Amino acid sequence: MEPRKFRAYLEAEIGKKAADLETVSPGSQGERTDRDETSPHGEGKLQSHAQQERLRAILRAPELVQDLYKQGRISQTTAAKLGATSDRTRWGNILACRSHSLASRRKCVV
Repeated sequence: MEPRKFRAYLEAEIGKKAADLETVSPGSQGERTDRDETSPHGEGKLQSHAQQERLRAILRAPELVQDLYKQGRISQTTAAKLGATSDRTRWGNILACRSHSLASRRKCVV
């Protein structure tokens, strides 16, 4: 199946944002960057470098953040900022505390 047809099918099945997360290429740390201009199939790049970096950051974020992004409740930039840190448990604690009532929020330690 051609990459563009597969992507269109995937977007129809799971949604555009979820498809973006599923199809983002792995980071190119230590690899040549001059190969990024086209895919092996001769297709042009579907996403900008900055967008790919944000999507990779979202994939590092807690699952709750990924779900909120897929549902369109938070922007790509906000979701990426929540996944950019290596201290994932801290963000999970912050999100959990925000979902509690004000009385129980005072007990939350981040």
